[in-house]
Amino acid sequence: MVNCVEVAFASQRYRDLLRLREKYLRAPLGLKLTSQDTCDDQQQWHFASLADGKIIAGVIIAPGSQQSAQLRQMVVDKQWQGKGVGETLLRFAHDQSAQRGVQTITLNARDSAVGFYTRFGYRRCGASHTLFGIVHWPMAVELLV
Repeated sequence: MVNCVEVAFASQRYRDLLRLREKYLRAPLGLKLTSQDTCDDQQQWHFASLADGKIIAGVIIAPGSQQSAQLRQMVVDKQWQGKGVGETLLRFAHDQSAQRGVQTITLNARDSAVGFYTRFGYRRCGASHTLFGIVHWPMAVELLV
């Protein structure tokens, strides 16, 4: 059974999330997760999907100003992709954010993930840019509050 939880900063689950982020988001690019990548993590909300108590997916919501937030570092373990885990986690993150007063979430989607976010109401809101050799698109969604 898969369930979603909020993860406390600096907890064991947080450290497990860091490993997942590095494995799937940084290592394929030949990069390591650095202290610069995590310097703001304490002020952000961390959500995870668990299967049998093990972290299988994660996402960060960085609260901004005026009821806005940014979704960052969405990751799903490869063996769990395509099984609805990302969808469930994204809905959970949206719900948790809305409960905290967030009305708009922005993100920078990898080109390969634009279709995924579009299914949840995200729309492109600017020109693409390239980061680490990967095309990204700014996107945003209005949450139902």
